[in-house]
Amino acid sequence: MHLPDLRSRLNALPTAYIEEPDDPVLTAMLDKFFFERNIRPSAELLAYLLRRIERSAQSAQSIVARLDEAADATGRRASRALARLVLGEEPVEATG
Repeated sequence: MHLPDLRSRLNALPTAYIEEPDDPVLTAMLDKFFFERNIRPSAELLAYLLRRIERSAQSAQSIVARLDEAADATGRRASRALARLVLGEEPVEATG
């Protein structure tokens, strides 16, 4: 089935480009994802993450989940130091 009129109508529709979130929007996303996990991040942690994660909702949600899992596994709070470990910026100390 070929509908040339449909193509012209679709081409006539307005389109919108969604840019990467700016700092306030990305901070709000991180806050929301931390809030959903009952974590209160410090301003220092939020600023640290803003400079290092991909600027997307998916990335923000992923890093919060990874920090929460790491905090549970290590018995530590979600912090800048733990974020360094999770992001692979600091070597993990071997135990045992």
